Amino acid sequence: MTLFLLKTLFNLNPEAIENAIESLPRFLSKNKNNLRTPYQLSDDVFMEKNLSAQSLYEYCQQITSIFEVPPSEFKIEIEEN
Repeated sequence: MTLFLLKTLFNLNPEAIENAIESLPRFLSKNKNNLRTPYQLSDDVFMEKNLSAQSLYEYCQQITSIFEVPPSEFKIEIEEN
């Protein structure tokens, strides 16, 4: 989910990538060595892959805000077992 969200937002607004990296250094970086478990999103952007469900939820909320996606356009649902 997070990977799909990031790739979609990066494609829609590539200029916001720098702002996202600056705002979320624990989650995004241009240096894979800054992350515990990096996943390469593009040639020069990496994402932290080892996150809890709560961290993923918070991260998705933050990233949609950075990319100026209105809350009505994106909804996160967590299913309880």
